[in-house]
Amino acid sequence: RMNKLNVKAIALITFPVSTLILHSFAQPTPNDLKFLMMLTAQPLLWGVALAELVGSFLGRLEFKVSGVGEVNRKTVEGCVACWLACFVAGWVVMSLHGFPLHRMHAQTPHGRATVLVVQATMATLAETFTFRSFDNVSIVFSSALTVSLFYRF
Repeated sequence: RMNKLNVKAIALITFPVSTLILHSFAQPTPNDLKFLMMLTAQPLLWGVALAELVGSFLGRLEFKVSGVGEVNRKTVEGCVACWLACFVAGWVVMSLHGFPLHRMHAQTPHGRATVLVVQATMATLAETFTFRSFDNVSIVFSSALTVSLFYRF
């Protein structure tokens, strides 16, 4: 039951609110907004998926994480996979023709890496330490805030 609720929360709450966060804080042009939304979504699309796969099948170093009514186990290997997936997927998105690199101070590889290190770290921390069943929402919100701050300033 919680999984269905989680999917509905993502579809009905997370992305519309992320769009509002981007509009409020970043104030992007309509063309830039589509790129910022793509970048914002990558931690949820790739980070969470690879964290689950790597953590479930290859993870050995476990630790407990609290949740709503239950205790969950995560692995260090899953967290590393989440971070790497966020970084690589973000790099691919930022390499798309038309991505507003100049607005995010990411014209150089060093600048791009700076943005993605912060985004991947925030998303991985949100995925790891947010109460279970709320992590997918917090991942996208933290990603939207990170992207907004880099775009705006």
